Amino acid sequence: MLSFLGFVSTMATAPKMAAHQKEIQQLLLPLFVHCFLELILKVEIHKAKEFSDIFIVQLPLECSKEAQDLTSNLLSCHPSSEGYLTKYRASSLPIKFSDATFKYLLKFLETQPNCLLLVILQKYINIEVYSETGVVLDEIDAKK
Repeated sequence: MLSFLGFVSTMATAPKMAAHQKEIQQLLLPLFVHCFLELILKVEIHKAKEFSDIFIVQLPLECSKEAQDLTSNLLSCHPSSEGYLTKYRASSLPIKFSDATFKYLLKFLETQPNCLLLVILQKYINIEVYSETGVVLDEIDAKK
């Protein structure tokens, strides 16, 4: 889950990204939860617990409580047995990004040694990219 660490340190908290942080931080909780779910699905419960312990404290306060609740629920039962995983992964609220922020995100993803974040973004997260005038330029949604 080093790619999530890179995302947090490079994109979500880096001073050079200050102008884009509000948009970028919309991705923190969904990316965190989907990375966590990947570990649960691989039955790497110990790694999932370590991952949550390390990263929950790095999430903004409003996200960390929800992340703690989700991870404790998922650790207490196997998510696929109750349809919890399917339900969570099927629900995708749109995240709106300016064209400039989306370009920064793409540049970051190009530097990553593995494709986990890209796969998660593509499969489970609905990003709408809009111009500075508010016109939606593109909608990236893997469920189409």
